[in-house]
Amino acid sequence: MRRLRFNDLSFEVPADWTDSSVVTLAGRDAKTFAPNIVVTRAMSDAALADYAKSQLPDIKAATKKHKLVSENEERIAGQDAYVLEHSFQTPERTKVRQLQYFVRSGADVVVLSLTCAESELRGRAEMMKRVAASFVVEATER
Repeated sequence: MRRLRFNDLSFEVPADWTDSSVVTLAGRDAKTFAPNIVVTRAMSDAALADYAKSQLPDIKAATKKHKLVSENEERIAGQDAYVLEHSFQTPERTKVRQLQYFVRSGADVVVLSLTCAESELRGRAEMMKRVAASFVVEATER
Protein backbone atom coordinates (compact mmCIF):
# COMPACT_ATOMS: atom_id res chain seq x y z
CA MET A 1 0.00 0.00 0.00
CA ARG A 2 1.02 3.61 -0.45
CA ARG A 3 -0.46 6.81 0.92
CA LEU A 4 -1.69 9.51 -1.42
CA ARG A 5 -2.25 13.08 -0.25
CA PHE A 6 -4.53 15.69 -1.79
CA ASN A 7 -4.73 18.90 0.22
CA ASP A 8 -6.36 17.95 3.53
CA LEU A 9 -7.16 14.38 2.44
CA SER A 10 -4.99 11.29 2.47
CA PHE A 11 -5.67 7.62 1.99
CA GLU A 12 -3.92 4.37 1.13
CA VAL A 13 -4.18 2.55 -2.18
CA PRO A 14 -2.48 -0.57 -3.52
CA ALA A 15 1.14 0.23 -4.38
CA ASP A 16 0.83 -1.00 -7.96
CA TRP A 17 -2.20 1.17 -8.84
CA THR A 18 -1.63 3.93 -11.38
CA ASP A 19 -2.20 7.49 -10.20
CA SER A 20 -4.39 9.12 -12.87
CA SER A 21 -5.45 11.98 -10.66
CA VAL A 22 -6.35 15.42 -11.94
CA VAL A 23 -6.08 18.43 -9.64
CA THR A 24 -8.05 21.51 -10.69
CA LEU A 25 -8.04 24.93 -9.05
CA ALA A 26 -9.96 27.95 -10.36
CA GLY A 27 -9.86 31.64 -9.56
CA ARG A 28 -13.01 33.68 -9.07
CA ASP A 29 -11.73 37.15 -9.83
CA ALA A 30 -12.09 37.20 -13.63
CA LYS A 31 -14.74 38.89 -15.71
CA THR A 32 -14.69 36.57 -18.74
CA PHE A 33 -12.80 33.32 -18.10
CA ALA A 34 -11.90 31.82 -14.72
CA PRO A 35 -8.12 31.50 -14.48
CA ASN A 36 -7.21 27.96 -13.56
CA ILE A 37 -4.48 25.51 -12.73
CA VAL A 38 -4.82 21.89 -13.74
CA VAL A 39 -2.28 19.21 -12.79
CA THR A 40 -2.35 15.87 -14.57
CA ARG A 41 0.00 12.92 -14.76
CA ALA A 42 0.64 10.05 -17.13
CA MET A 43 3.02 7.12 -17.25
CA SER A 44 5.61 7.70 -19.95
CA ASP A 45 9.24 6.84 -20.57
CA ALA A 46 9.49 9.48 -23.31
CA ALA A 47 11.78 12.48 -22.97
CA LEU A 48 9.89 15.53 -21.71
CA ALA A 49 10.13 17.37 -25.04
CA ASP A 50 8.94 14.30 -26.96
CA TYR A 51 6.03 13.74 -24.59
CA ALA A 52 5.02 17.43 -24.71
CA LYS A 53 5.13 17.50 -28.52
CA SER A 54 3.13 14.26 -28.71
CA GLN A 55 0.27 16.04 -26.92
CA LEU A 56 -0.06 18.77 -29.56
CA PRO A 57 -2.41 16.91 -31.95
CA ASP A 58 -4.88 16.26 -29.11
CA ILE A 59 -4.68 19.88 -27.93
CA LYS A 60 -5.24 21.16 -31.47
CA ALA A 61 -8.20 18.80 -31.94
CA ALA A 62 -9.80 19.86 -28.64
CA THR A 63 -9.50 23.62 -29.12
CA LYS A 64 -10.45 26.24 -31.69
CA LYS A 65 -7.96 28.57 -33.33
CA HIS A 66 -5.03 26.89 -31.57
CA LYS A 67 -1.63 28.48 -31.94
CA LEU A 68 1.58 27.20 -30.38
CA VAL A 69 3.11 30.46 -29.15
CA SER A 70 6.39 29.05 -27.87
CA GLU A 71 8.17 25.95 -26.63
CA ASN A 72 11.39 25.65 -24.68
CA GLU A 73 13.38 23.75 -22.12
CA GLU A 74 13.42 25.39 -18.72
CA ARG A 75 14.10 24.65 -15.08
CA ILE A 76 11.33 25.17 -12.57
CA ALA A 77 11.94 24.75 -8.87
CA GLY A 78 15.34 23.22 -9.67
CA GLN A 79 13.93 20.60 -12.00
CA ASP A 80 14.18 20.08 -15.77
CA ALA A 81 10.96 21.02 -17.52
CA TYR A 82 9.65 21.44 -21.03
CA VAL A 83 7.25 24.33 -21.52
CA LEU A 84 4.58 24.84 -24.16
CA GLU A 85 2.69 28.11 -24.46
CA HIS A 86 -0.64 27.98 -26.27
CA SER A 87 -3.21 30.47 -27.46
CA PHE A 88 -6.71 29.25 -28.32
CA GLN A 89 -10.39 30.10 -28.15
CA THR A 90 -12.90 28.63 -25.71
CA PRO A 91 -16.33 27.42 -26.88
CA GLU A 92 -17.63 30.77 -25.54
CA ARG A 93 -15.20 32.51 -27.94
CA THR A 94 -12.89 33.87 -25.26
CA LYS A 95 -9.25 33.99 -26.30
CA VAL A 96 -7.11 32.29 -23.67
CA ARG A 97 -3.42 31.74 -23.07
CA GLN A 98 -2.06 28.59 -21.48
CA LEU A 99 1.37 27.65 -20.14
CA GLN A 100 2.06 23.94 -19.76
CA TYR A 101 5.04 22.79 -17.71
CA PHE A 102 6.01 19.13 -18.23
CA VAL A 103 8.18 17.63 -15.45
CA ARG A 104 9.25 14.13 -14.51
CA SER A 105 8.18 12.27 -11.39
CA GLY A 106 9.73 8.83 -11.51
CA ALA A 107 8.10 6.96 -14.41
CA ASP A 108 5.39 9.63 -14.73
CA VAL A 109 5.22 12.92 -16.57
CA VAL A 110 3.40 15.55 -14.52
CA VAL A 111 1.83 18.45 -16.41
CA LEU A 112 1.12 21.77 -14.70
CA SER A 113 -1.23 23.83 -16.91
CA LEU A 114 -1.90 27.48 -16.09
CA THR A 115 -4.67 29.11 -18.13
CA CYS A 116 -6.17 32.60 -18.18
CA ALA A 117 -7.97 34.96 -20.54
CA GLU A 118 -5.50 36.40 -23.03
CA SER A 119 -6.66 39.91 -22.14
CA GLU A 120 -5.61 39.24 -18.50
CA LEU A 121 -2.27 37.63 -19.27
CA ARG A 122 -0.17 40.71 -18.53
CA GLY A 123 -1.76 41.13 -15.09
CA ARG A 124 -1.52 37.43 -14.23
CA ALA A 125 1.92 36.65 -15.68
CA GLU A 126 3.79 37.25 -12.41
CA MET A 127 1.35 35.08 -10.42
CA MET A 128 1.69 32.30 -13.01
CA LYS A 129 5.49 32.47 -12.76
CA ARG A 130 5.30 32.26 -8.95
CA VAL A 131 3.02 29.22 -9.14
CA ALA A 132 5.36 27.47 -11.58
CA ALA A 133 8.44 28.34 -9.49
CA SER A 134 6.80 26.88 -6.38
CA PHE A 135 6.03 23.56 -8.07
CA VAL A 136 7.84 20.68 -6.35
CA VAL A 137 7.71 16.97 -7.09
CA GLU A 138 8.40 15.18 -3.83
CA ALA A 139 9.65 11.63 -3.54
CA THR A 140 6.81 9.23 -2.83
CA GLU A 141 6.85 5.94 -1.02
CA ARG A 142 5.97 3.03 -3.29
